[in-house]
Amino acid sequence: MSESQDLRGLVGKLLDGLAASTKLAPILEHSIRVAELRGDYFNLWWLRKESLDLDDKRANRELRGLMSTHIPAEYWWRPETAVKVKTA
Repeated sequence: MSESQDLRGLVGKLLDGLAASTKLAPILEHSIRVAELRGDYFNLWWLRKESLDLDDKRANRELRGLMSTHIPAEYWWRPETAVKVKTA
Protein backbone atom coordinates (compact mmCIF):
# COMPACT_ATOMS: atom_id res chain seq x y z
CA MET A 1 0.00 0.00 0.00
CA SER A 2 1.41 3.42 -0.95
CA GLU A 3 1.88 6.33 1.41
CA SER A 4 -0.89 8.19 -0.43
CA GLN A 5 -3.34 5.33 0.16
CA ASP A 6 -2.32 5.16 3.82
CA LEU A 7 -2.93 8.89 4.15
CA ARG A 8 -6.33 8.63 2.44
CA GLY A 9 -7.30 5.83 4.81
CA LEU A 10 -6.24 7.89 7.82
CA VAL A 11 -8.16 10.95 6.60
CA GLY A 12 -11.24 8.78 5.93
CA LYS A 13 -11.02 7.34 9.44
CA LEU A 14 -10.65 10.87 10.83
CA LEU A 15 -13.76 12.08 9.01
CA ASP A 16 -15.76 9.04 10.12
CA GLY A 17 -14.71 9.76 13.71
CA LEU A 18 -15.67 13.39 13.37
CA ALA A 19 -19.16 12.44 12.24
CA ALA A 20 -19.62 9.84 15.00
CA SER A 21 -17.99 11.54 17.99
CA THR A 22 -18.48 14.55 20.19
CA LYS A 23 -14.98 14.29 21.69
CA LEU A 24 -12.46 16.62 20.11
CA ALA A 25 -9.14 15.34 21.52
CA PRO A 26 -8.91 12.15 19.41
CA ILE A 27 -9.87 14.09 16.29
CA LEU A 28 -7.22 16.71 17.05
CA GLU A 29 -4.61 13.98 17.55
CA HIS A 30 -5.52 12.37 14.21
CA SER A 31 -5.45 15.76 12.48
CA ILE A 32 -1.98 16.42 13.87
CA ARG A 33 -0.85 13.03 12.57
CA VAL A 34 -2.22 13.77 9.08
CA ALA A 35 -0.47 17.16 9.03
CA GLU A 36 2.79 15.49 10.13
CA LEU A 37 2.52 12.86 7.39
CA ARG A 38 1.82 15.51 4.76
CA GLY A 39 4.62 17.78 5.97
CA ASP A 40 1.99 20.51 6.32
CA TYR A 41 3.79 22.62 8.91
CA PHE A 42 1.45 25.63 8.85
CA ASN A 43 -1.55 23.50 9.80
CA LEU A 44 0.55 21.41 12.17
CA TRP A 45 1.58 24.59 13.98
CA TRP A 46 -2.03 25.75 14.23
CA LEU A 47 -3.31 22.34 15.41
CA ARG A 48 -0.61 22.06 18.06
CA LYS A 49 -1.32 25.61 19.25
CA GLU A 50 -4.97 24.59 19.65
CA SER A 51 -3.92 21.79 21.99
CA LEU A 52 -1.74 24.00 24.23
CA ASP A 53 -2.67 26.05 27.25
CA LEU A 54 -2.11 29.71 26.32
CA ASP A 55 -0.51 30.35 29.71
CA ASP A 56 2.04 27.53 29.31
CA LYS A 57 4.94 29.69 28.17
CA ARG A 58 7.45 26.82 28.12
CA ALA A 59 5.31 24.63 25.85
CA ASN A 60 4.61 27.56 23.53
CA ARG A 61 8.34 28.38 23.36
CA GLU A 62 9.15 24.75 22.55
CA LEU A 63 6.52 24.66 19.81
CA ARG A 64 7.82 27.89 18.33
CA GLY A 65 11.36 26.51 18.34
CA LEU A 66 10.24 23.33 16.60
CA MET A 67 8.10 25.09 14.01
CA SER A 68 10.69 27.80 13.29
CA THR A 69 12.86 25.13 11.66
CA HIS A 70 10.09 24.46 9.11
CA ILE A 71 8.32 27.80 8.68
CA PRO A 72 10.14 30.75 7.04
CA ALA A 73 11.04 33.71 9.25
CA GLU A 74 8.77 36.16 7.42
CA TYR A 75 5.72 34.37 8.83
CA TRP A 76 6.72 35.04 12.45
CA TRP A 77 5.17 38.00 14.20
CA ARG A 78 7.68 40.35 15.79
CA PRO A 79 6.61 43.28 17.99
CA GLU A 80 9.20 45.59 16.41
CA THR A 81 7.74 45.00 12.92
CA ALA A 82 4.08 44.88 13.87
CA VAL A 83 1.71 47.46 12.44
CA LYS A 84 0.72 49.93 15.11
CA VAL A 85 -2.97 50.82 15.25
CA LYS A 86 -4.04 54.22 16.52
CA THR A 87 -6.84 54.23 19.04
CA ALA A 88 -9.10 57.21 19.65
